[in-house]
Amino acid sequence: MKRFICILMLAALCTSLYGCNSTGRVHDKGYLRAASIGSGSLTLSFFSEDRVITAKGSSLNEALANAEVKLGKRIVTGYTELVLTGDEENCDTLCCLLNEWKVPPSCLIVCCGEDGGDILAETDTETLADSVRCARSQGKVPESNIITVLTEMLKKGSADTAQLSSDGRLSVGRLGCAE
Repeated sequence: MKRFICILMLAALCTSLYGCNSTGRVHDKGYLRAASIGSGSLTLSFFSEDRVITAKGSSLNEALANAEVKLGKRIVTGYTELVLTGDEENCDTLCCLLNEWKVPPSCLIVCCGEDGGDILAETDTETLADSVRCARSQGKVPESNIITVLTEMLKKGSADTAQLSSDGRLSVGRLGCAE
């Protein structure tokens, strides 16, 4: 009798574990690793995809919705590590990233002008994020997480953050709020 109950419990456990995997919940989403925002376009890099997706829209959320159509999956933004921004970015964009996209507080905000999409397409995202973190630990660039940058922008109207040139050099950049 004991053996029968153990076998029955093991079968129930195996069936319940198999059920979670067969629904494909993890694989039917695109987990965003990095984004480049500029001039009405959005370039996205994912944890599980080798390619980047570029989409356009009249707003950040519309561009994200268009990217979901291109990718064929719902895009999860809650694990985003890096956002490359153009010079025209402002407080509203960062507020949208934080409040609507729900990027984590550790998400790095890096200036890069209009080259962000190209940089993201040509360079490994992990390498980019690690370069910014390393430069920060060496004191070469200021703290660049979204909370610090957005707080400075709201207090002072602008904030220093890391700036990435098209040749991969990091320096200090500045983002400002649009008036």
